[in-house]
Amino acid sequence: DTKTIEQIQKLRKNIEIVVVMASWCHDSKVQVPRFYKILDEAKIKDSRVSLIAVDSNKTTDDVDITGMNIQRVPTFIFYKKGNEIGRIVEKPNSTLEKDMLLILMMAGQ
Repeated sequence: DTKTIEQIQKLRKNIEIVVVMASWCHDSKVQVPRFYKILDEAKIKDSRVSLIAVDSNKTTDDVDITGMNIQRVPTFIFYKKGNEIGRIVEKPNSTLEKDMLLILMMAGQ
């Protein structure tokens, strides 16, 4: 959705995103590549995104994610100036880009 991606591009300042996913998870296999395509098209730099892979217990040896309240994967957590502004859990309500835009618009208010 080119129009939505253009709007995301305008609101992307000061945004950091954490993606918690699992290679064994069907939704991660579907949603994470779509998410990265949106990031590319919206010109959001990879340096603003942290990708964390978890096991079937939703844990990882590399990063302490206990405070992130991860129940399902993938979980896309959006931060602005260090504060969580929203998340997409498992599947988007509408589309990834529309849900992302809604989160970014709500944070702008």
